[in-house]
Amino acid sequence: MKKTITFFILISFLALFNFFSFEITDQKAIELGKQWYPDELRAMCINLKETPCVDQPDFGKWLHDPGGYGDYHPPKIFTIPNDPNVYVLLAWEDCSFHSTLWWRILKTNDDGKTFQLVCDNANPVDDGGMQWAVKPMDLTGDGIPELVWNGVNLGMANWGGNEAIAVWGWKNGCFTLLMPLDPYDESETMCVSGLYSNTSVRLADIDEDGKAEIIVGQQLDHHWNVTEEGYDDITWTVSEPGEVWRYDGEKFVKWFELDPNDPNPIYVQSLGVFHPSTIPFSELSNPGNGKISIFVSDPAGPLTADNFVTNSFTYNKVSLTFKKIWKNNKQPDESSANFEFSGVPVKQFVRKSQGEWQTNPSDPFILSPYGAMEYHFCGKYVELETNRALIFPELKQKAEKFFNIHPDKTTYLATIPIKAKFGNSNKISQISAMICIKKTGYQEKAEETKKVDEKNKPEPNRSKKK
Repeated sequence: MKKTITFFILISFLALFNFFSFEITDQKAIELGKQWYPDELRAMCINLKETPCVDQPDFGKWLHDPGGYGDYHPPKIFTIPNDPNVYVLLAWEDCSFHSTLWWRILKTNDDGKTFQLVCDNANPVDDGGMQWAVKPMDLTGDGIPELVWNGVNLGMANWGGNEAIAVWGWKNGCFTLLMPLDPYDESETMCVSGLYSNTSVRLADIDEDGKAEIIVGQQLDHHWNVTEEGYDDITWTVSEPGEVWRYDGEKFVKWFELDPNDPNPIYVQSLGVFHPSTIPFSELSNPGNGKISIFVSDPAGPLTADNFVTNSFTYNKVSLTFKKIWKNNKQPDESSANFEFSGVPVKQFVRKSQGEWQTNPSDPFILSPYGAMEYHFCGKYVELETNRALIFPELKQKAEKFFNIHPDKTTYLATIPIKAKFGNSNKISQISAMICIKKTGYQEKAEETKKVDEKNKPEPNRSKKK
């Protein structure tokens, strides 16, 4: 089995808190990096008979980090609400045989003319040779940034790769560690190793309370499959279950473990379809006060439509109206399925009619990406309703982009993301609701936009005749 390494941070938590004009040039960054280089890090490098990077002529080259990871990062600038100071985060990694990250926080209140040391990390980060990033991010939803270190190592560790995360919270004018220290660290200065896994570590607000949880993937061990010809392939087995860590107001604590036998430990996929299923582009600009229906399939895995929390369906955190749960007379349960689409059991049919797609509320189905197949819902399904004005702006934006890129296409299959909760479960339903947009009215709208743009176009400068 091949093991896929993934590392991502939920976009909504990526605020860097530098929405102001204060900047630090590369030259100034070099000066600060040298001036505030930690004595502890220098001593460690000298003890390892290495030249500290700060004493090397190419120290400044580490200031540029276009890939998002690197040995040295440009200073991050951030502010704290109701605090007049501007804060600067410096970070160093040094000593190749003991890769250790140190950070320091400076502050200025005179536009960078002078800086004062606020604090640094009481316990360095043992990054295990990982590529890393450290930045201010609001994980707890209170507008005050946490300091987040995340690292990824796609090298030979465990014959796979490691991912890790560590978080500090702002308290009493500095960042304080919000998770346990490394329990296996026997050094005099306890190091921070963070929460790590050799599969994945990610942030997600799974209970939608505005605070990020840390989802630590299961830990895998490898075993070589030996044949007469030698080593063949690696078999991976679960050595430790995955975990979800949650902020309790003071620190991150383990919330629950993931079932290693559950293929959908957090997110469970469902399919969705709009009714009407096909609409002209011209309607997207004039949604009016009308309603539109959405049908949601029985979810993947053992959960069913009866497990949905009926008032929890949302689009962009706006509630959708629950109407009813339908009994499926065509395909009464998942045993009727002959195919899976995105993990959801469906009844697959070759599409006979190539006319306009309109699903039947008593037998809802979606189309395959190229429209050759129909995937009919199996088991019970949910009917929702919402205002067209809520959905149509995103559909219009997506359709315009698609038709601009593909001017020869006459239809576009769009999807809208919907979320829901399940009762007595920490799982979250992820629903992709499909709708087809006809190009009807698109050309007229494009021409109208073009005319408006031409009308508002400024006159070219014309020099006067002398």
